[in-house]
Amino acid sequence: MSETDLGFVQFGDSGLQSSELQFGTWRFGRETEEGSLEIGEGQAKRLLDTYADAGGRYIDTADVYGGGQAEEWIGDWLGERDRERFTVASKIYWQIREDDPNSRGNNRKNLRHRVDAILDRLDTDYIDVLYLHRWDGETPTRETMKTLNALVEAGKVHYLGASTLSPNAWRVAKANELARAEGWEPFTVLQPRYNLVDREIEGTTSSSPARRGWLSPRGARSARGS
Repeated sequence: MSETDLGFVQFGDSGLQSSELQFGTWRFGRETEEGSLEIGEGQAKRLLDTYADAGGRYIDTADVYGGGQAEEWIGDWLGERDRERFTVASKIYWQIREDDPNSRGNNRKNLRHRVDAILDRLDTDYIDVLYLHRWDGETPTRETMKTLNALVEAGKVHYLGASTLSPNAWRVAKANELARAEGWEPFTVLQPRYNLVDREIEGTTSSSPARRGWLSPRGARSARGS
């Protein structure tokens, strides 16, 4: 594949251009039941090479993937390339220390600490897109959005997103309403779970799904409704 094979699309309602095909790293450093890694460092970097050689420029990860190894490998890989040519997204939410309840969720303390740790592992000055990996029902929305805005203003994060939050989409809408009222950075993009099995976001009651018969097989045109 040539560098022109993968195109770009506008990222949410921002001015950022994102690769149409994004590269996910969930299996990087993930241990199997036998104790081996599903994808080790060498294979991970070869996969990133293949993606980049095809023109891909968007890498999606999270601070819990491989216990942080995914971000470390990505950072090492990016160190040999032009960082500015790639959009790197990471996510925060899941508890990382069993004896520390503040190491989970979207509270100010956790968000600030986790962003700094992500920057260290990626060996970069900024995260292009920071997703909330889940919605935190315990932390006030104002606290979360104000903290995220401060991270954007500090230059540590460029854009904000919300991942796998389908049941809480209304909360994201309310959070954006608050952010815009306060002049804070809103969420730019949603990342819902979507595949051939998980199709909840398609839920709708459609009017004229066959375009009054025009989209039906030819033999069914006689049954076209008015």
